[in-house]
Amino acid sequence: MALKAKYVEYISRYSTLKQEFLMMGQKYHTEENAMFLFAVIDYKRQPTLDTCYNIYQRYVKRVAEKKGAVNEDVRRHIYWVNLSDGVMNGIDAILATRNLNPNIYDGAFREIVQMLDKQRGPYGDDIVAFVKKYGLEVMAANTFTLFPQWA
Repeated sequence: MALKAKYVEYISRYSTLKQEFLMMGQKYHTEENAMFLFAVIDYKRQPTLDTCYNIYQRYVKRVAEKKGAVNEDVRRHIYWVNLSDGVMNGIDAILATRNLNPNIYDGAFREIVQMLDKQRGPYGDDIVAFVKKYGLEVMAANTFTLFPQWA
C-alpha cells in the first residue's frame, strides 16, 4: 500500500508537499483528485455548510453534459472526481437533510485514496517514490486525526 489517508492528511499540512503532490496529479491529468482530498481535509478541520456545498458543486455534483448545459466559464471551475454510485447517493442523502455533517465526504475521500493507491505504471511508481522521498510512513505515523477509523 503506497498511499494512505494519513499520508494525505500529513501532506496537506505543508505547502511544499501539497504543491508537489498537486503537480504530480497534473502530470497524469488527475489533479482534481488531490484538490478534492485537500478540500475535504480543510472542510473536516473547519466544517461549514458553505464549504460543504462548495465541495459538492465543484467536485461531486453532476451536471447534464448536453451542449450548452454548462458554459465554458463554469466548466473551468469544476473538477469532477470519479465516485461510485453508492458514495454519490450517500452524499446526496446527507445533503438533502441540510444538516452540517463533517463526515459527509469520508466515503468519497476513502474511495479516491484507494483509487490512487491502486495506480500502476509510471503514476503508481511516482506515488511510491513520493511516499519514500518524504518518509511519509514515519512522518505521518502520529498525525492521523481526521480519519481515525482508517488507521
